[in-house]
Amino acid sequence: MNWIRVATTIKNDPSVHAIAAECCRGDIAKAVGHVVAVLAECSTHARTGDLRAVQSLTLEEWAVWRGKSGALDKAIRSHLCTDGVLRSWDKYNGAPIRENEAHRARMKARREANRDQ
Repeated sequence: MNWIRVATTIKNDPSVHAIAAECCRGDIAKAVGHVVAVLAECSTHARTGDLRAVQSLTLEEWAVWRGKSGALDKAIRSHLCTDGVLRSWDKYNGAPIRENEAHRARMKARREANRDQ
């Protein structure tokens, strides 16, 4: 199972409140859902948190966005990114992803070494 880390205080994040105000008629829970849906896709499709190569339509599909085209994309990029990269992604999700990959590589090497003996 893939997983991501999400701050327990996400609903209080001023950036999420700004996204809610701009795109979700002030509905913070809806904004949280859209943001978490994007973060979940990043764990597979933008593992470094870099959204620069992700098209607007794709990001909004990840978010399950049904509002005005381009609105959520613009809000997420302006409130959650710096130079197209999700702030804090590396700290909370990038590092654990790399640790998990390194662990998998070590386990694979160990299995292969044991098989060769």
